[in-house]
Amino acid sequence: MKKLFLPLFIFPLIGFGQQSVQQIDSIVQSKFNNGPAVSVLVSQEFRPIYSQVKGLSNMELKLQATEHTRFRIGSVTKQFTAIAILQLMEEGKLSIKDPIQKFLINFPKKEYPLTIEHLLTHTSGLAEITELEVFEKDLMQNGCDPDSLVNYFKDLPLEFEPGSQFSYCNSGYHLLGLIIEQVSGEDYNQYISNHLLSPAGMTHTLADRTDSIIDRRAMGYEEVDGRIQKATFIDMSIPFSAGNLLSTANDLNKWYQALFEYKLVSKQTLQSAHTPFRLNDGSYSNYGYGWFVDSLQGEKLISHEGGINGFLSSAWFIPFSKTLTIILSNCLCSPTTQTAKSLTAIAIGKPLPIKKRIKLPEDLLQTYTGVYLMNGEEWTISMQDGELYFRFSNGNGHPIYPLSKNEFFAEEWDTQFLFFEKDGTVEFHFVYLGEIVRGIGSECTFMVIDLGDFPSEDSY
Repeated sequence: MKKLFLPLFIFPLIGFGQQSVQQIDSIVQSKFNNGPAVSVLVSQEFRPIYSQVKGLSNMELKLQATEHTRFRIGSVTKQFTAIAILQLMEEGKLSIKDPIQKFLINFPKKEYPLTIEHLLTHTSGLAEITELEVFEKDLMQNGCDPDSLVNYFKDLPLEFEPGSQFSYCNSGYHLLGLIIEQVSGEDYNQYISNHLLSPAGMTHTLADRTDSIIDRRAMGYEEVDGRIQKATFIDMSIPFSAGNLLSTANDLNKWYQALFEYKLVSKQTLQSAHTPFRLNDGSYSNYGYGWFVDSLQGEKLISHEGGINGFLSSAWFIPFSKTLTIILSNCLCSPTTQTAKSLTAIAIGKPLPIKKRIKLPEDLLQTYTGVYLMNGEEWTISMQDGELYFRFSNGNGHPIYPLSKNEFFAEEWDTQFLFFEKDGTVEFHFVYLGEIVRGIGSECTFMVIDLGDFPSEDSY
């Protein structure tokens, strides 16, 4: 296949060298070279230092992606929903400590109080709509209006006491969209357009609609058995306030500029969104309101990934230096997370160390193979051509490479895979963004690593 590229745009910025630009470009060119589109932007102080768009927005029509191509951003939408809630809070129309039934009067009361803050922080204990059997069998294909979608999970029991643990939950962000509508009196999409997108100057961002003709909307793809094909269909009434936006890298740069020039909410409110939530036992999750909160090479990091049928996205921001990395992809075959991490590290002058693979005996690798139950899902470790592969339930296999006898990594994932022999049983740890899932035979536990010391909030 002939590869199509747009020109590389490089913008000089004091303190950011040509060598760093070349390093970023080398990674982008090597990681995204399989045909579908990708849009990459790295900025500092919201001035682009690197911008690249390459690949096809529509592979059937061989349409080249441009800077105006609109990608589904999936769960990056959640930060827009969170900021909308915080705007309404600043206007005195709600408190994040309010029980959700104050605004959703038909939502049943649970055995524990359930607040808006629990929804914002993924600590609600609500059943996850995307994990229900009806989701793939019916809802994805046929759609559902937002009010009716609640009926599929509202009567299910809570999975844990709200505030006691973090568990990523699209159901909670769906409810936040309904609260925005109830409190503001506006349709969710209209509220986002009027109060967030328009003030930020985001003229290429809007809600995706399955039945609408939308200019320059990218098609979504996935890879099955080594072949790129159209992504599994999803009716865009389903993602709603948890993931329905289309956007561009340039528009998302405008979004972060508007946020950090405090045009949308106050500095104090924005800082609260970027502060890890304190759980009931006094420990902290690594999520605030609409953003993951972590660190990268000693710098405070706020970030979010988006994943929706046919699309992946990453938005990584270092508040201290106002360094932003946006990567938008229209194929599930083009992971963005690890690349965003690498590019951000280069942009702040602290490149990640190069991981060096080693060779291990196949008989040792064989001892690590098997099926592990992880948070109710079966994860498989298998061996192929002398290398280990891991696979989620119903997912594709990914090679993992040894750094030592016990530690492995996947090139396209920000992960560690650790194997230990304990009491005659192999114990498998999967480490991702500060979380550990430990699988031992048919048992598993979940733990959150101590987040450590972040730079002062004065870094804003």
